[in-house]
Amino acid sequence: MNLSLKQEHPVKSGCFFYQCQLILLGVAGAFISSFLFAFLRPYVMHQSISTTQYYPTLGSICIAIFISPVIEETIFRNGLIPFLKKKGWRYRYAIITSAFIFACLHFDWWIFPYFVNGLIYGMVKVKSNNRYSSIMTHSLYNLFVLFPLIFKLI
Repeated sequence: MNLSLKQEHPVKSGCFFYQCQLILLGVAGAFISSFLFAFLRPYVMHQSISTTQYYPTLGSICIAIFISPVIEETIFRNGLIPFLKKKGWRYRYAIITSAFIFACLHFDWWIFPYFVNGLIYGMVKVKSNNRYSSIMTHSLYNLFVLFPLIFKLI
């Protein structure tokens, strides 16, 4: 299995079906990493799972699903990765760097899920060669994570 980030089939990267596959795989990967790290967090951080209730507003949900992914992906995947690539960086290092900065700027000591999700969004962006794929992946991930909270509003 070739895991390189080089595009072997440029025709495939422009294909709508291929981009949809990458988006769905990205969302699935982000879910798996988030659940894994949520399970590991109490053991690694030596703290109990928080039972704090969060009651979202419609505005905060819209920001999390629509506005934040657009801003974050525009800055980190559609801005930083191409910028670093133009400076001569390899894609893998540009993706790792953007994912690390993305994770740090979430201001959570438990940065691993943000870092892994940033890696996933970066790979989706580079493999699809489409600026909107990482935005869609991030938005869908946030939508599915917030789905139970949305039902509390209804």
